[in-house]
Amino acid sequence: MVPAIGLLVDDAMVENLLTTYYEDGKRPMDACHPRDLIELILDYSTFHCIPPSLSREIIDRACGIYFWSEG
Repeated sequence: MVPAIGLLVDDAMVENLLTTYYEDGKRPMDACHPRDLIELILDYSTFHCIPPSLSREIIDRACGIYFWSEG
């Protein structure tokens, strides 16, 4: 858990994030990505009145928004 923001962190979900969205080498990891993705997760959780957590569904939703492209 990250006490300052109340985010429940699951190491397996972090590993899934890295494997799914970065390991293929098509996307470089930028220093701002963790901050921006966490902000999207916190916003989603606040809007839906649920505890913030790194679930696969919420990570995929945040990454889908953050890494969206037309192509």
